[in-house]
Formats: sequence, C-alpha cells, structure tokens
Amino acid sequence: MKTPHVSIVIPVYNVSKFLDEAIRSVLAQNYHDLEIVVVNDGSERAAEMEITAICSAYKQVRLIHQKNQGQALARRTGVMNARGDYIIFLDADDILLPGAVPFLVENMDAHPEAIGVYGRKMRMEEDGAFIRDSILPPPEHIVSGDVLPSLLKGSPLFSHGNICMRRAVLAKVDFPERIRQGEDWVTWCRLSLLGDIVYVGDRVLLSLRTHGKNVSAEVPDNPAELFKMFDHVFNDPRVTQRIGEKKLAEYRVIHLRLIHKYLWYVYRDRKQYFRMLKQQGILRRLRVPRDRIRVLHIAKWFYAGGAERIMTSLLASSDNEKFEHMVLSLSEQGERLADIQHTHGIPYKSFELVHGKWDPEGYRKCFDFIRETDPDVVTTWLPPSNIAGGIMAKLLGKPVIWGIHNVHPEPPYPLDVRQQTFLRRFIPRIVICCSQPAYDTCRKFGYKKKLLTLIENGTDAERFQYSPEGRKRIREELGISDDTLLIGMASEGTVLKRHPHFTIAAKLFSLSHPNAHFLFCGKRTAENIALRELVASLELQDRVHILGIRNDMADIYSALDVHTLNSSFEAFGLVVTEAMACKTLSVATHTGVMPELLKDVGITYSITDDPKSLVEAWTAILALPEEEKRARRERGRQRIIDDYSITRAAKAYDEIYYRALGRDPNIPG
Repeated sequence: MKTPHVSIVIPVYNVSKFLDEAIRSVLAQNYHDLEIVVVNDGSERAAEMEITAICSAYKQVRLIHQKNQGQALARRTGVMNARGDYIIFLDADDILLPGAVPFLVENMDAHPEAIGVYGRKMRMEEDGAFIRDSILPPPEHIVSGDVLPSLLKGSPLFSHGNICMRRAVLAKVDFPERIRQGEDWVTWCRLSLLGDIVYVGDRVLLSLRTHGKNVSAEVPDNPAELFKMFDHVFNDPRVTQRIGEKKLAEYRVIHLRLIHKYLWYVYRDRKQYFRMLKQQGILRRLRVPRDRIRVLHIAKWFYAGGAERIMTSLLASSDNEKFEHMVLSLSEQGERLADIQHTHGIPYKSFELVHGKWDPEGYRKCFDFIRETDPDVVTTWLPPSNIAGGIMAKLLGKPVIWGIHNVHPEPPYPLDVRQQTFLRRFIPRIVICCSQPAYDTCRKFGYKKKLLTLIENGTDAERFQYSPEGRKRIREELGISDDTLLIGMASEGTVLKRHPHFTIAAKLFSLSHPNAHFLFCGKRTAENIALRELVASLELQDRVHILGIRNDMADIYSALDVHTLNSSFEAFGLVVTEAMACKTLSVATHTGVMPELLKDVGITYSITDDPKSLVEAWTAILALPEEEKRARRERGRQRIIDDYSITRAAKAYDEIYYRALGRDPNIPG
C-alpha cells in the first residue's frame, strides 16, 4: 500500500453524531494522497458500534480502539499510527472546508524551515449554519513564526483542522496526559517551543461546530480545569527559559484577565449570579469548591533515587478522580521532574536552595508557593524535606505526612536525621515507612506506634517487564553479544553502595569467567573519576561499562544476566524489585527486606569487606540449572505482581491522604 503524504487524525469519544460528516469533509478535499486515522477513545459500547459502522464504510479510514485516556493521548495514538509526512488533527464534530488540505500541504512544502503552517477558522451552529462575525483569529491577533508569546497571551490562533504539522516534530512532543480541558492549547504551546509556525493567508480552512456536548462546554461547570491548564504551561521551566520571568509575568496577567472575563460572561448569561460574583476582585485564580483533594509533595532533591522513583510511580498510579497532585522541589530541577510534568501531567515547581546553606529569601518563596497553592495535605519525602517542608506546611496549618525512605542502623547519625527525630513530636500527623526495617528504626528512635504506618514500596510491573528487543539494543550499545555474561548494579554513586567493593569482586570473578562483563548505571557513576581510576588500575576497562542516569531501565535490567545490590544498608532496595519484575536474577547484601524478598528467587550474602562473598553469590546463582533459573525469574516477577505492585502501594497512599484529613475514604465528599 502506498505511503500517504498526509494523515488526518480524528479522535472520537461517544459523540458519533457528526463523525460521518467530518470524514466526508476530508474525502471531499480533492486530494487523494492521504489517509484518515480515527481513534476511538474508549467510547461506550453503543457509540463504539456506531463509530465502527461509520468507519467501515470508507476504505481510506483506519480505526484504532483504545481505552479512554482523553483527547490528548488519543491524538498521540493517532500520531504513533500515522504514516503521512504531514499530520492534520480534526475533531469529530468539525468539518474541513473545500480545498483546505491541498492548500495546507502546498504551503508546508513551500516552507521547509517551518514545523507547521496555519490558516483561519470560523464557527457554525449545530446544524451547520455559519455564525456571523466568527472568523478567527482576528486580524490584530494574527502572528507568523514565533507564536508562543501570542499563545501565552490567549490569542485564538489554532484549532484542530486549521493547522498542519510535520509528523517528525509531533513525535517529539509530550501530549498532556492529565489535562482534560484546554489540552490542545497546552500541546500548541509545547509545539511552538520546537520551531516556527507560519501563517499562510486569510483563507478559512475549518468550520468549528458549537453544540451542547463540546468538551469546551464543560469548562464553566468546572472552572478549576481552566486554571490547571493555565498553571501547566506557565509553570513549565522551558517556557520560563524561552520567554523570561518578567515577560512571562506580564503574559500571565493578560491571560488570566481573559479567563476571568470569559467566565464572567458565561455565568452572567446562565444567570449563575453567585459564581459570577466570585469573579470580582480575583486576579490570580477562581476560588471554587474543589471536587478533588489537593496533595502537595515536597522533595528536597529530585534525582533518580529510590524515593523519587517511587514517588513518580505513585503519582502516576493515584486515583485521578479523587486527588489532584502537585510537586515542589526545594532544590534544582532534577532528572525526574520533567518526567512528572511532561509524561504524567502533574504540575511542579522548583526552587534552587543550596543544601546546608540558610537562604531566607528562598524559603520565603517556598512558603509563599505553598500558601498560594493551598493544598489540603502536604507529603514530604526524606529528612531534608520532612524538616523544611514540614515546618512551612505546619505554620500554614496543613496536615503533614512524612516519608521515611532510608535507615541508619548504627551511629553516628546524620544531623538531619537527628533533627527529624526531634521534630517528630511537633510536625507530622502521619509517618509513612517504606519497609519493615525503616519502621523498626523509627521505633528505635522513639516514634510512637500510632504515628507510624507501614506501606512497602511498589513497582509498576507494566513499565518494568522483560524486553528481548531492549536486551538486544542495550547489548549492541555496549558492544557485547547476547551470550556474553553481563552482571550489573543500578545505584547512585554513594559510599553506602560500595562500588569499589563490587569492582574488586568483578576482578576476582573475571579470573574464572573471562567472558564476563560488568555494568554500573545511576546518578554520580558516569562522572565518578575515582571509580574509573580503580577500574583502570585493575585492567577492567574493556569489561566494565559505566553509564549515568538512564530512562530505559527496563531495557537495562533485561540486558543483565544478574543484577546486584551491594549496599551496606537499605531501607527497601527498589532496584531489586524493578529487576525482578524484568525477570532478572538478583543477588543482594543481607539488608533491609532482601532476605524476605529474594527468598527462593535470588541469593543474599553477608555484608563484609571481603569481596569473595559477592563472588560466591554470583557463582552460586549462575551455577543453578537453566530450568531452575527460569523458574526463579518467573517466581520473581510474580512476587512483584502479587505482593509489591505499585497499584497496591498507590491505593494505600490514597487512603492515607484521607486519614490525614480525618475523613473516611469510603464516604464521598
């Protein structure tokens, strides 16, 4: 089948009434080098049958079904399945006017430097009648090239249908997952960061249908969604870097005024005078009763450690219908923050507070941010944020939940741990321990039982699973064959992870296994000069692969034959559960939950300075019969699914938020 030049992507959810007319408007374009990709976004059964019947009548239409994830992810699905060089999004209730597609394609070809081109649009009634004076954008708002400033000021430049984009560019965009109102505007803002979008003339290309079931019609009933969309873009550090804080503040005021003006007229026309009065004198945001509990998560550092990873997974797995999550980092933007906002659609803010340095102005900004966001519950992670974030939230009268994700079994204890132990009596309403060892350590430090709750960490078994393609790709990257023995350790480059101990064990093991290779990955490993010098001194540079932080950890685990946790102590050891979910054999020091976790699955060994204990563990697990190895891999993954799933942990955390508010999670409201 010939590859089309243009793909028209039409997401549809339940409202199939106008779909046939939208498809026919595409087929009437007098442009044959195109395909139509319809994405059914989890419509109800009756609507799904109607959509299927409509699409099956046209050979140019490909229909894709997915569970309901919102229009943004439906469009992403369309992009992933599209084959055209150019993509035009079209809503299922709108129509393309004659000649729109060839006009857009001709101008795309004429502007190879642009990532997209656009024309004008107009509005029509539900029955298709043209609405007078509704052609958009108005002449004074038209802009070509760098369109981001205009979008930020609220100019109505684009709708799905009057803009054509390059598929290669759309493939780079993070479609906003949890934004259900204005997700198109969020997408356009992100696209405009990638290049110029050219205005190509006053020709009207699209007719927008106005009817009672438009997604945008729901906004006045739930205006908080408008502000969620607004915050999502204006808190994006990429936008701040591009525009500058001063200019962005000006655009913020302009756009907020437009939102409030819009809501004012809508409420007035609906005779909802109480809501209309709530608009008066409010510039920053509309104060309306919340239908979800707002939870603010505060982290001191936000890198790739276990606490940050489990937090990211928990937020992605939380009940989005009941909870609205936000993240505040008290330090520089970490590697995981972008993942939280751009993949999971969770707003965040970061302040660059220097560790160990008193910064009154920085803490004042953090305090103001917490006050402005007005969370119902504040959850803090690790001692620095438990202390600083906990104090600020307590001063604002917010219920505080502490997270204990590390243990220090023997003195001397770090200063922040001692400070945290002292403040336990005054700040937290609940303290969550990520493992039984963390719980036992808190009890030893004097925490009362009624304060503590045990919620063991969980792992997303959907995200972490064995991938033969990933194994092949990583091994090709390392330059090793599939039958090369590869032993690895995923961990941050800190003293307690004992990288030198692992490296010396690797040298000893390689004497009897000349085909063995070894891998390090994690924060502070790639730049660890001392580690590289040790590897060179042991003449292992051809066998040891040192990587930094990776976003493809499931593929890394799949590439390993044995994963190793070599820590001197651990509260939990999340990397081991991730490796087990990927069916990777594991060995670990006898610490934390490892004895219970690896029972009849892996091997634990004593924490000693003698690297022979680690060599013996590797030798023992590799000496097992192949059938036993396969059985252990399967048991390991099943144990994660049954006992350590992220779904279980997220549900427990969701219940804790209710507890912190003194509410019963089984009673609505």
